[in-house]
Amino acid sequence: MRILRSLHLSTSLFLVVFLLAFAISAVDFAHRKWLPHPHWITRETRQMPAGITDARILAREWRGDLASVENSPGTLKFRVTTDLGRSRDVTYSIATGETKIETSTVGIFTTLAWLHISQGTWAFITPVVSTGLLTLGLTGLYLWFKNRAERRIGIALLLLGAGIPLALMISMRL
Repeated sequence: MRILRSLHLSTSLFLVVFLLAFAISAVDFAHRKWLPHPHWITRETRQMPAGITDARILAREWRGDLASVENSPGTLKFRVTTDLGRSRDVTYSIATGETKIETSTVGIFTTLAWLHISQGTWAFITPVVSTGLLTLGLTGLYLWFKNRAERRIGIALLLLGAGIPLALMISMRL
């Protein structure tokens, strides 16, 4: 019984981070105006070595995915995006090496929304969270039947767990 209680507690503490992130982003999708979505832009100028004509070489400076490369005479423009919603628009002068970087950073709610819909990130997390939820449910039911003193708390948590999604579904329809 003690091992199951420890497993139940550790599983719930592990899952709470992922479930809160997913729940907050789901509420954000349903009620876009409730949460702020700030967006910051910073600009900087750097001196890079002159004469580079391949955007891949320059993009190594910033970790992320290289996108939208424009190679016009004398300049090289490209974008580097990261997993958490940050992007850098880079304009590089081939002749002088002068590099202008415009970094766009989004707020936490936009990042959570991006994580919610991204396929790559959740493809690894979903099986772990699903297994954890099954473990949490099975150990919770077993503990609920074995420990009669805490059944009222268990019933309250079950009603709360069913009531919140029901309230959200009703609020989305209104």
